[in-house]
Amino acid sequence: MLAINAIRPRGALLRIAAEQGVSPELLTPFMALMERRVAEGGGNESNTGIVDLLRR
Repeated sequence: MLAINAIRPRGALLRIAAEQGVSPELLTPFMALMERRVAEGGGNESNTGIVDLLRR
């Protein structure tokens, strides 16, 4: 299980995606949700914790 806190900072992930030719259209809102979840104290959970944000 990969904790949200283990994800690279937003800028690095988006830069790597751009270098690989991957569009940031889906990554940008996903990263915003991950950052929000970490701010709410959910940084040690997997990406499934983001589902709780989408349910609200």
